[in-house]
Order: sequence, then C-alpha cells, then structure tokens
Amino acid sequence: MIAACAVALLGILFATLPFLLSSDTIRAQITAHLESLTGRTVTFVGEPSITFRPFLGIEVTDLMIQDPHASETNAPLLQVGKVQAQLHALPIFLGDVKISQYRLIRPQLSMKVYEDGNANWQFEKGNLKTAFDQVAQSQEAETDITPNPVQFGVFIIVDGVIRYEDNINGNKEIVSGINGTIDWSDTGRTGSITGVGIWNGENVSGNLTIDEPLLLATGGETQISTSLSSEPINFAFTGAANTLSSLFLKGNVQIGSSSVRRSSEFFQINPAQFGSLGEWEISGDLEATSQDMRLSNAQVNIAGSIANGLVNLARNEIEETKIGGTLAFDELDISELITRTSEGFGESLIDSSTTDFSVDLRVSANALETGISRMEQVAASVSLNPSGWAFDISNAQTLGGSLIAKISERWDNEPNQAFLEFSARQIDIDSLSEFFPQAVLGAEGKADIDTNLRSKQFFAGLQAKGLDGSISVRLKEGTLVGIDLPTLLSGETSQSSANGQALDSDSETQFQSSEFKFFLNDGIASISRSRINTDTQEYQLIGSIDLSQGNLAMRAQEITEAGPQPARLFIGGTITDPFVTIQNSSLKNSSDKPTRYVENLAN
Repeated sequence: MIAACAVALLGILFATLPFLLSSDTIRAQITAHLESLTGRTVTFVGEPSITFRPFLGIEVTDLMIQDPHASETNAPLLQVGKVQAQLHALPIFLGDVKISQYRLIRPQLSMKVYEDGNANWQFEKGNLKTAFDQVAQSQEAETDITPNPVQFGVFIIVDGVIRYEDNINGNKEIVSGINGTIDWSDTGRTGSITGVGIWNGENVSGNLTIDEPLLLATGGETQISTSLSSEPINFAFTGAANTLSSLFLKGNVQIGSSSVRRSSEFFQINPAQFGSLGEWEISGDLEATSQDMRLSNAQVNIAGSIANGLVNLARNEIEETKIGGTLAFDELDISELITRTSEGFGESLIDSSTTDFSVDLRVSANALETGISRMEQVAASVSLNPSGWAFDISNAQTLGGSLIAKISERWDNEPNQAFLEFSARQIDIDSLSEFFPQAVLGAEGKADIDTNLRSKQFFAGLQAKGLDGSISVRLKEGTLVGIDLPTLLSGETSQSSANGQALDSDSETQFQSSEFKFFLNDGIASISRSRINTDTQEYQLIGSIDLSQGNLAMRAQEITEAGPQPARLFIGGTITDPFVTIQNSSLKNSSDKPTRYVENLAN
C-alpha cells in the first residue's frame, strides 16, 4: 500500500513538471551558461520542451554559437541539430533549474584558421577566457594562486562532425560519425575526451586525458595520456605536455599498424609499391614540437625485423618534412620487396607524386635477407628527396666476398631513370647460378664484378628489356662451365660440322684467369672484351647476349702471338639450350657461311 502511494506521488510530481518549468527561464539559463563560457552569441530555434527519454531533461533545436571572424554566409563555430539538457529533478520543486549534462545530437564544429592567423575557437572573452587569463597571470608571476573554477560540464556527442580548415597552409580535415563524451565538470579538474568517429574513411576510436587543461592552454606543463585505435593505425602517448611556444611533448610513444599498405592508405600515401608488407611498430622516448621530433631509445619493428636506434623528424618553414636517424637491426628481411621487383613491375618503386618529404637514414644489420642473397655485417643508407631515392650499401659480406652497391631512381628528368651500381670482390660466382637454374653456360671461381646499369623503368632483375650500361667480370683460377674450348677448337671432336651440336653442362674449360666486359643497350649485352687464359692457351669471346630473351650469338677463338686464329666456334641458341657450330680451320675469312650465320643470330 505504501509502495503504491509512493509510485502515485511520483507520478503526480512528474506530471506537474511542465507547470513548474518556465520556457523563458530555461532558454535564458541555457543561453546564459553557454554565452558566459564562450563570450559568443548563442541562439536556438523554437521553444524548449520537456523530455523524459533518455533522461529527464529539456530539449532545444538548432542551437548555434557564432564565429565572430566569419562572414554571414560562412558556417557558425558550432551548429547543433538538437540539444537535450539533463535536469536534476529535486531542485525543480525548489524553484531552481540545474543541468547536469548536455546531449548534443548531430553537432557540427567548424574550426578555421584565417589568413590573419586568427583561429575561430580562440575566445576573446567569457568565463573560459577569464580563467585562462588568471592561470596565465599566475604562471607569469610564478605564484600558486588557483583561480575560482568555472563550471563547464559533461557533453555527450551523438553523430557529430568536425571540420578543420587552415587558410594559411591549405590543410583540411574532416571527422564524421562522432559519438563520444567530453567530461570536464569544471576548469579546476581533469578533463577527458573519449569517442569514436570516421577519419579518412576508417573507423577510429580514441581518448585524451589532461590533468590540468587550463595550465596546458596557458603554456604550463601538465600530464596527458592519449590513444588512437583503428585498423590501419594505432597510437598511444603518455607523458608531459606544454604549450609555452607551441605544443611540446615529452614521454613514451607507441605507433604501429598491422599493415604497411593499410597505414599508407590511411595517411593518403600511394601504397601500390608496398605489396603485402606486414605489420610495423615504432616506440621510444619522444621529445616533440609541431616542427620537429626526436625519438630516442627507439625500437622499430618492420614485419618482424627489429631495430634499435634514433629517429629524427623535422619540418621547415615551407612545410617540407625530413626524416633522419640511425637504426641497427640484428636481422632485416626485405625479400618480399625484392621479390616484387624481380617479378617485373615496371613502375617506380616509390611514387614521386606523393613524396613531399625527404629521408636520410643510416641503417646497419648483422644480417640482411634480400631473397637473392643473404648479406652480413651490412652498413647502408636510405635517402629520399624530390629528385629521387637511393639505397646505398657502403659495406656488406655476401656470397663469400664483399659488396658495395647502390640502387636508385631519379625523377627530375623525363623519363624517370633507375640505376644499379655495385662492386663485388672475391665472391663465389658459381653461387649466382641459382638465379639461372636452367642455364648451361656458366662459371665457377672467385670473381670481381663491377656494374653500372640504368633503365627507363624500375628494372626487374637483369632480365628487363630497356637496360643500358656496362658489366665487368674478372676471375682467377676458375672454370668455364658448359663448354670445352681446347677440345672444340683443336678439332679433336668427331662432331665438328656447320650444322651445330648441343653443348653439354658437364663440359668445362679450366683457366688461370679470365676477363669479360659487356656493354648493354636495350637489354642486349655486347661483349666488348673477353680473355680466357689456360695454362697453355688464350681464348676470346666476341658477340652478344639478349638478356630479355636469353638468346646467344657469340664466337670463340684462340689467341696466339700471331693474333686471333681462323678456327672459330659459333655459339647460338639460348642460355638454357645453347649449341655450337664448329668452323673448320681451313675457312679463312669473315665471309664464310658460319660468320653469316652469326650475323643472322645477332639480327
């Protein structure tokens, strides 16, 4: 019976609420609170109405806070489709209206920096401005005077939009679908923001907590923590911040992604070149301003390859960003990137149209896996600028020897050009045979190799059509595999004929030294010089190899004190299926049939 009476009484009290609340009083209180906070003109359309869902409150429509810097045709600083103000029930019966929180439905915040440097969210007057000034004066006087707290409130955002536009540098950003909470009950307390939204087409959730927001806003230092979470990017920072000259951060940061491709798409960097490169993460001790960043004790994880070192980022007056530093890997695996290159895509490895930053990074690795060969004790640098990019290996141990190499691309000429330069010393040249597993002709031994290659497209290994440049190879005490020059040129073989015979991979020529020089033009390697020296004889090869097709068109002959001997071998076919035509020593000049046959092969 008592419970039923209590329920009935509550029902009567709630039924009388519309008669206890004055629309003018509510309108005046909401307007006065927001205008006193911001110092801006606040308007809304229609009469306030009482709501009981999702809470007891007052609802107003089309609330606007004006932007004093904007023309009448520009959007206001804040426009809200509907505002629901939650009321404390008891004070109503005592003749007072107290609002505990605001629910903003479809708010649109338009943040602008104008050409004169004014930002429309910087308030020239109002209680927030007064509180800011008091804290600033306390900072300047180095006193501990605490200003009287100003009530701010709790704001729940439903389906909001934030638009940012900087008319000085042209930057624009938009975050839509925002749902979250701004909790800053008064200016003397910790403030926090939590929520979700859509940024660059991705669902993003985040939070920000500031111990003393007023102190931060007036140049003082306070503790903050913030995080951002999404599928393409994750970010977290905990530490100190101040705004004495510009925003300065000092603390621990962690940023990463499950995919290089996804994060590059999110930041609107052309991701086509990265393939399916996997996760990456960077963490360390951060010191940063709006213009530069230093990450010490950095740990960088790229698809499981972990490095320690230092990373710097700086931005100059014309918004150019430079990334530098040093990273030391134990093991670094770039085999997937090399594999994509060797599979033959002909576009630039990096899209020059999206490169508005430069890189100068020093890299070392105890082991570097390229997918072509494993390198050890690697010292290298990575550079990138508006003219092009380069990966420069100043030292590496590989294939039983040492290597200096540079792979690069330049965009400042039309068309773009890619370059490959390297000097290898005393490498096991027979280990290169694994790249041409079906080749019959080859060599074994320790070799010095120098190359200077270029292409109009980023080249796919040495098989790319359009490759120009030079290759030089020198060996000592090795073996020419696939051909027995002494036997073939001596006429001892019973199969000598102008019809040709297949070469046998078991055949070989032992030599004391050899040298080969090639000039490349559009993927055709012409032998400009070659010498093969055995214990008793010297031989030379003349002709060409079509690297894009694998075709051979060469001749071999013995060199004596009297000069090149007339007996010659003509080597044709392909690298994987070569054959030799043996010219009889009685043939004396270049007009003989085998010579014409070689000319046909070359054509």
